Amino acid sequence: MTQLALDLRPRSLGEVIGQDSAKKAIQSFADKNYWPNVFLFHGPPGTGKTTLALIVAQMSGADPEYIHEINASTANGVDAARELADLSSSRPFTGQRRVIILNEAHRLTLPAQDALKDPMEKNSALWLLTTDEPEKISSAIRSRASAATFELRPLTELQMVTLCEQALIYANPTGTWQPQTDRAAEWMYNKGVREPREILGALDLFFSGVPIEQCIHGAEHEPLYKDVAGAVLRGDWNKASATLEQIKTADYRGMISIVSSFLGSALLKEPIGAKADALATCLVGLGNSNFADGIAYAATKGLLYKCSRTIGGIK
Repeated sequence: MTQLALDLRPRSLGEVIGQDSAKKAIQSFADKNYWPNVFLFHGPPGTGKTTLALIVAQMSGADPEYIHEINASTANGVDAARELADLSSSRPFTGQRRVIILNEAHRLTLPAQDALKDPMEKNSALWLLTTDEPEKISSAIRSRASAATFELRPLTELQMVTLCEQALIYANPTGTWQPQTDRAAEWMYNKGVREPREILGALDLFFSGVPIEQCIHGAEHEPLYKDVAGAVLRGDWNKASATLEQIKTADYRGMISIVSSFLGSALLKEPIGAKADALATCLVGLGNSNFADGIAYAATKGLLYKCSRTIGGIK
């Protein structure tokens, strides 16, 4: 089975489907070699906010070693904000400047946001913020991002067809699935499934023989993934298990991504020792291609259980 959401993730502006106004503005910044200090990408989950942030980081001339991706879900307080402020004030040895990608920026507390407003304006780092709740970003930070604020939108029907055709060529080069893929694209569009990540996740299942009607999890389940990750972080396996049971067709890749972010942040803060080793082992397990390729719902729950025990300090 393929991993279309990963394999077809755009690496350049030219590969991004849709989001024309954002792409035009970003290309203009690149042509002038002028980059505003703060970018704000907002829109529904799965529309490519982090993908565009990573593309901007690469286009800005940053050395990959000095691109720092942080999830505000796990580093949202004043102390974490001050650490980011200190990081943003130091210049890299290579590349033009540091880049800080702050995902789920709305999860920063208001005092944390307040602690970052001056570093965002005065320090040399490039800040790339993503959020699906822009109204929770302080007015001070929004004003600093006013020159580079972009709303990412779900795909149009034509753009969906383009994405589905790309997926078909990648996963089934002979083109024998063309009629079925066209039907799947139409069905997803009519059901309101228009975010690239969810479309590609559904096509992964569809190309493996699952009827398209069974490949889509409801958008109402999206908040549950954060609940699962939070339960993992607290070591609350009963909560994680109960939440997973509510998701009939779990987007296990989405959960892998979220849990990996939590564990990665925890590992960076953990001193060398047995717990750090366990965290690293969990991250390796989450990234294992054999695991990621499977549609093993039970395996997903089993690995989350292992993660929860690790985070909870249970041997």
